[in-house]
Amino acid sequence: MAQKGSPQLMYGLNRSFILQCIREHGTISRSRISRLTGISMPTVTGIVDRLVSEDIVKETGKGESTGGRRPTLVCYNLDYGRVIGVDLGSEKVKIAVADLGGHIITLGEKSIWSWDDRSKLEKVIEGIEEVLREIPNYDPLRSALGVGVPGVVDYKSGSVSFAPLFPSWDNYPLREILETELKIPAYLDNDVYAAAWGEYSFGAAKEAKSSLFILVSRGIGSGLITDGKIYRGATGAAGEIGYTLVDRSNLHMNFGEKGCLESLCSTSAMASKAKEAVKRGESPLLKQLCNDDISALTPEIVCQAAIQNDPVASAIVEESREYLAVAIANAVSIVNPEMIVLGGDLAGLPDVEELFVEPLKALIKSHVPHFPTITLSSLTTNAVIYGAIVFALDLIQERLVGTAI
Repeated sequence: MAQKGSPQLMYGLNRSFILQCIREHGTISRSRISRLTGISMPTVTGIVDRLVSEDIVKETGKGESTGGRRPTLVCYNLDYGRVIGVDLGSEKVKIAVADLGGHIITLGEKSIWSWDDRSKLEKVIEGIEEVLREIPNYDPLRSALGVGVPGVVDYKSGSVSFAPLFPSWDNYPLREILETELKIPAYLDNDVYAAAWGEYSFGAAKEAKSSLFILVSRGIGSGLITDGKIYRGATGAAGEIGYTLVDRSNLHMNFGEKGCLESLCSTSAMASKAKEAVKRGESPLLKQLCNDDISALTPEIVCQAAIQNDPVASAIVEESREYLAVAIANAVSIVNPEMIVLGGDLAGLPDVEELFVEPLKALIKSHVPHFPTITLSSLTTNAVIYGAIVFALDLIQERLVGTAI
């Protein structure tokens, strides 16, 4: 049995290496594929020819001659299929459709607000189904789904073991449900891991050997990429920086209560502090900017007021970035990353470089043994979406290899 399977196994491995090479290098010749992969020229030619016949790869013209005939160039057929990336939130879901190069074709948001987790999931599925119906010539056999979930996810089984924003999801078989309802393969992972992977694949951390992505939104989390892999920890919960304590008095509080990092400096914490200040009559400017509607106060408005030197808003921003600086300095001392990438809703705030990024660098620099590059996410608020897209692209490639063996 082993001998009979060996040629099939070798073909599958070679096909996988060749597909990955074409995917990474774009337009490329068969001879260069052979040099880069170490696979013999006859084997490369045979596999590439088959990929062309299957419409997975297409020939794009002639390359430059190095002395003989001009080589025929091939590239990944980006329109062979489509992938769907999903950024799942507690009140809204972002859904993107991308080609096989990861280029986003459509991106939209859908409200999923409900008191009931099951109703939220039904709205998510409805939103994805609406998107699938709009894809021209949609073929489920050429599609895959990637999802970033705000919680602890077993990426192998696709079950969610802990999700504070979806309290009923205790060992919840989310991937199984999505695959059953949507009839396409799905890959699920923690949303911050997805963001870190998106930044590593498409964004600011693309050239970094180790990078720590810190997501600051309604919650706070982090994802560490080192040597091209996501660091997950013993139970898949590594990076929950939002639960770190910044004062010993917090030891007497329960897990996740006020006093943990995200209760002090998340974007929702900024908005909550601003609302309390306006209720106390402390900031006429904040009251004016929200048109006397305290419920409409957002972190964006807080930053707008801070730029206008409003003392209350400036104090809220200062306190938030100082708590964040403490957390980042501690993380840098522990994991020694080459790069820190700041993302999430924070990345979309007005004047974020002036209000957060540059002051954070100054605060942290003198408190760490090795100062990393600190930068804003180049994917801004879409890092999770891009990571989910990469998850789906990897699923597509597995299918393209597996169906041919």
